[in-house]
Amino acid sequence: MASVESVLASERRGGHLLLFDNGPHRLDHSFPFSRVLEIDPATKEIVWKYQETRVSDFFSPRISNAQRLPNGNTFINEGWFGRLFEVTREGDVVWEYVNPYFGARQKLQINAVQRAYRYTAAEIARARAAA
Repeated sequence: MASVESVLASERRGGHLLLFDNGPHRLDHSFPFSRVLEIDPATKEIVWKYQETRVSDFFSPRISNAQRLPNGNTFINEGWFGRLFEVTREGDVVWEYVNPYFGARQKLQINAVQRAYRYTAAEIARARAAA
């Protein structure tokens, strides 16, 4: 289970907590993997989960976030590898984008994305009107 320290992005929808569980220090599995969890804090039950069938295919040891969209899908930022994608409630990938821009970090070239959000056309219009 995710600890408070591993929760890097959360939001409340209908009383539930949506979080990106990075998973680099799992005690219940020998292999690190990431997942996105929706938790009912009243019951402490996981009510929805996204993770890859092969858990090694989805892992971001740091950074990253998840956002529930108005259509019920979930936008996920697998930040360590610069992968942004949207999944349905059933876990099907709707679209994905991998950041093609690499920059130097600690003598490495990486394409990491710290945090990302998806905005509706209405939200963009409101922001432009306010500027």
